[in-house]
Amino acid sequence: MIKFFIDENSHIVSATYNGDISIDDVEEYYRSLIKNTNLPKNLRILQDERVGNFIDSDRTIDKIVQMLPLMVERFTTVRIAIWQTKPLETAYSKLFIGQIKTKNVAVAVFYTQEAALGWL
Repeated sequence: MIKFFIDENSHIVSATYNGDISIDDVEEYYRSLIKNTNLPKNLRILQDERVGNFIDSDRTIDKIVQMLPLMVERFTTVRIAIWQTKPLETAYSKLFIGQIKTKNVAVAVFYTQEAALGWL
C-alpha cells in the first residue's frame, strides 16, 4: 500500500510505501498523484520506501520507467528523493535511476530523511 499527502507549507509530496508493493499499487499512486491539480510546477516528492517490499522488482522498474514521461509531462521539473535503508531495495532504486531517460526528472536515493529533504 502507498499513501501520500502534500505538505501545505513546503509543497512536498510525502509518500509512504508499506508492506508488499505491486506494480498495481505504484500505478494507482501515480494516477492519484497526477489527478491532483494543486501540485506545484516544480514537483518534489519524498518517497519513504524503508518498510515497503516490492513484488516482481524487475517488472516494476520497467513499468515505472515507461509511466514516468506521462506522469511528469505537465511539470517543469520533478525531483524524487527515495528514502531507503535496505541494501537490496537500494540496489533496485539505483537500477531504476539508471534507466530514467526523462529530461525533467531527477531521482536520488538517501539513507536519512534529513539528507533527502535537504536535496529536495
